[in-house]
Amino acid sequence: MIRKYLITRVQYLQLLLHQLQHYLMVTKYPKVYVSMFFGNMKYEVMEVTEDKEFQDQLENAEILFWHFVEKKKAPPDYIAFDNFNSKEFSDGETIIPIIPRK
Repeated sequence: MIRKYLITRVQYLQLLLHQLQHYLMVTKYPKVYVSMFFGNMKYEVMEVTEDKEFQDQLENAEILFWHFVEKKKAPPDYIAFDNFNSKEFSDGETIIPIIPRK
């Protein structure tokens, strides 16, 4: 059985948004353009600008992820993204400082 997955431009952009914000953060570019084809006839270019608040949370999440990799410790099953607003994380046993790599 062949299933067709129809996706809107907004849904497509939401799938890419986190990765695009990561690229903007790493390259320090203020914006990126996404080129999309929908079906065979519709072509669209969308501009995505940096979101500093989201990028700060994303960087904190990446730092915490790398901490678990280096310590060879399994991360918790779930961490709410809102937890990455602070500069430390507690896994219930240890308080882990989140120090930016600037």
